[in-house]
Amino acid sequence: MRELSFSQLWPKLAKPRCTTFRFARKDKDWQVGETVKVLYKARSHKDRSVLGLAVIVAKEPRWLLYEVRDIGQPSMGGAPSEWKGITVTTEKEAQADGFTCRKDMYEWVEAAWGKQRLAGEPMNKLTLAWTQYWLRVPEQKPHIQQDWAMLLTWDRYMNKPALGSMRL
Repeated sequence: MRELSFSQLWPKLAKPRCTTFRFARKDKDWQVGETVKVLYKARSHKDRSVLGLAVIVAKEPRWLLYEVRDIGQPSMGGAPSEWKGITVTTEKEAQADGFTCRKDMYEWVEAAWGKQRLAGEPMNKLTLAWTQYWLRVPEQKPHIQQDWAMLLTWDRYMNKPALGSMRL
């Protein structure tokens, strides 16, 4: 089972379905119907924690552009709705992904991956449907358990078995 990692405990992760934007993987791209192990900070020894399991229920290509100049065109204000036959990420999608606006999302991804990759290839908009949220399991660091439980709401946390998972 492949892992899908998040660098923040985004509020969207507490919803039964959420979206995330990812570049295509070089080994094997994400597939609809694939079950993934969702992690928090997969590359951090201190914070690495398993959050649960999710299924990829949709995958749509999206360009992440902020302005027309991002694609080497003279700026006319704003981004087009489509480029090279692929839809451009909207303000609403950026906000649903946890950003205040598309510009903030663009700057965050640009800092992580670079402008060349943003202009060179579209991202995948993946829709995840949780099959299990994991709480109080050995695969979680104690300080992450607390933050994850708070995000999932106190009611869900209190109605959880001592060890194991919460099926949806």
